Amino acid sequence: MKRWTLFPLAIAIGSSLLAQDTARDSTGLPGDQFNLEGALDLFKRNLEMEGFEKALNTDSNRVNNLDLDGNGRIDYVRVETQREGNAAYVVMKVAVSATESQDVAVIAIEKTGEESAILQIIGDEALYGPDAIVEPYAEEQGMAPSKGPSAPELHGFFVTVNCWFWEPVPWFFSDRWYAYHSPWYWGYYPPWWNTWAPYDWYIWHGWWGYHHHRYRPWGK
Repeated sequence: MKRWTLFPLAIAIGSSLLAQDTARDSTGLPGDQFNLEGALDLFKRNLEMEGFEKALNTDSNRVNNLDLDGNGRIDYVRVETQREGNAAYVVMKVAVSATESQDVAVIAIEKTGEESAILQIIGDEALYGPDAIVEPYAEEQGMAPSKGPSAPELHGFFVTVNCWFWEPVPWFFSDRWYAYHSPWYWGYYPPWWNTWAPYDWYIWHGWWGYHHHRYRPWGK
């Protein structure tokens, strides 16, 4: 079984970071066509993994624009879950043939207390390159110490978000949890799903900004 590491959630200090440019150019990698921030947003709002999988594959949600098998039609993203002690994983993958699948991304969740948890979404290196990690964040303000007699300055800073109260997170660590494995596979998809042609990058990129005010690349 593939293992993932939940990277330490970095705290980035500096008011300039609050106004960081969220515009994003194409990297030319397949991962450009799957919105990690959007996937986190859908996960947050779907208690059941069946609902999360359906949301990922709904055109109007603007999260999935992948065509990994190159047939000119959008691929269906399957969801699987795993749990190991205080860690849980939600794996998103695409069947690229009758015998092969490609991981797209994984949401890694760590329970850190009775009612506390942190999480990140990690893009698969084959699609995104190294260190494609996105995390939820909150913005706060505080007084930064100053040098000399001048008054402390007010700075903005990012803080770690407790994700325990996201709809699905407590379920992963409860007695009600079960390992979900998508029942759909290559050539066999749900009757509600109709694939569509991939969107042009410039159109696709224009839909990404909605999610950036709640999620940020790890370590930035």
